[in-house]
Amino acid sequence: MENLLTYIIQVNLLLSIIYLGYVGLLKGLTFYSLNRFYFLIGGLFAFIYPFLDLKSLFVQRGLDMGVVGEQISFYIGDQEIQEKLTLAGLVELVFILGAVLLLLKFLFQLFSLLRIHLHSTADQWRTYFFRNVFIPIVPFSFLNKIYVNRGQHLEAELKDIFKHEDIHVKGLHSLDILLFEMILVCCWYNPFVWFMRRAIRQNLEFLTDQQVLDKGIDKQTYQYSLLNVSKKGTSIGLSNQFNFKLLKRRIMMMNKKRSSKIELSKYAFLLPIFLLTGAAFTVSKAEENIEGVVEKANETTLVKLDSGQQQDAPLSVKMVGEAGRLLKETLGTDTVKIDTSRSMKVTNLLSNQIGSLKIRGTSAVVGDPLFLLDGEVVSKKVLNVVAPEQI
Repeated sequence: MENLLTYIIQVNLLLSIIYLGYVGLLKGLTFYSLNRFYFLIGGLFAFIYPFLDLKSLFVQRGLDMGVVGEQISFYIGDQEIQEKLTLAGLVELVFILGAVLLLLKFLFQLFSLLRIHLHSTADQWRTYFFRNVFIPIVPFSFLNKIYVNRGQHLEAELKDIFKHEDIHVKGLHSLDILLFEMILVCCWYNPFVWFMRRAIRQNLEFLTDQQVLDKGIDKQTYQYSLLNVSKKGTSIGLSNQFNFKLLKRRIMMMNKKRSSKIELSKYAFLLPIFLLTGAAFTVSKAEENIEGVVEKANETTLVKLDSGQQQDAPLSVKMVGEAGRLLKETLGTDTVKIDTSRSMKVTNLLSNQIGSLKIRGTSAVVGDPLFLLDGEVVSKKVLNVVAPEQI
């Protein structure tokens, strides 16, 4: 669970930086195609970079076993462990519950698309193939289909509608929307992800409007057509559509002067930010090895026995689980003392308890041992009365 929470923090941190970088440097630019790739590459990179060894690009670090001993911590007391697990379980439950609700909403939107598809028939207007819908809707496209209620619009409006939606279809813009809907399901608790989702949809509309005007469509006529079409019928959340709420912003961007090529340097400036952020919040392979050793050591649970001892007095603890069982079989006790006044390595933790015990062969002695004296089996009582120098 701890590793999952770390991964979630790393992903959402970079997603937040991606959105802030867009707002601070790229939002006012007219390089809409580059902005689209910025969001796509950044969104995918945010989920991949925690698994990459980016820190090794900047720092070379070896495995220091001395650090391992200092990082090992033992869980004292079953009640404390239960409280930690309860808190982690609660956080996990909240994350899952929010994701399930958004996933259900996503499925409901897909069902709405299916319902519209079933209430439509295949049709053609000039060279454009589309689905003629029988209910009042705002024209939209999804994947490779264009949905229009042909009876709602004049011939002049249909020309602008099909040019606009055809660009959405050929540009595979629906894939961008679906990708970030899934990212929203996973990261619904991050407000920057909600802002990013809206910014991506806006950028796709800016890109489409720019490409429509590049085909020679009159700007004022096209803008009037957008205003008229966006007020007819209902809209679908997952689709590329004429959206009245975004219309003012779209008209502003259409009338804006094209950005100069020198402003392309802003994209190059964001690349090292991504790499440095990834290196700062991921671990190198050496640190990952250290964490693996520490994690194995922390699987041993210690139960505190002495509650009224002084601060610097040795702490009596009881080893439970596999470690406790092995100690019980080997030493006859599963209780050890830990010097709390100084840091101890795991390899030294039991050295004072074991003393000069030597275990020969491939396995330790379990149960009643077998004593051999001059090749004959004898009891422990017989062995004790024999002087060591006579053996």
